[in-house]
Amino acid sequence: NADAIALIKANQAELAIPLLSRAYSISPFDVEIAGNYGYSLYKTGALNQARDVLALALKLSPKRRATWQNLGLTLAALN
Repeated sequence: NADAIALIKANQAELAIPLLSRAYSISPFDVEIAGNYGYSLYKTGALNQARDVLALALKLSPKRRATWQNLGLTLAALN
């Protein structure tokens, strides 16, 4: 997760996806991993998948403002 965050911050979300995908498959109920995975999917244009992952992250932790923001951006991009 930490390595993936560094990649996302360096505008290399596409490189973060394999790391986060693996982490997500191991720990699908880790809200940090789900939120970061959803955001990286959004950044790379995988909008439907991003929506689903971010929605799960919000079910796990409904008060995460960053996740609400990222879900909003994703939904706006989906129209």
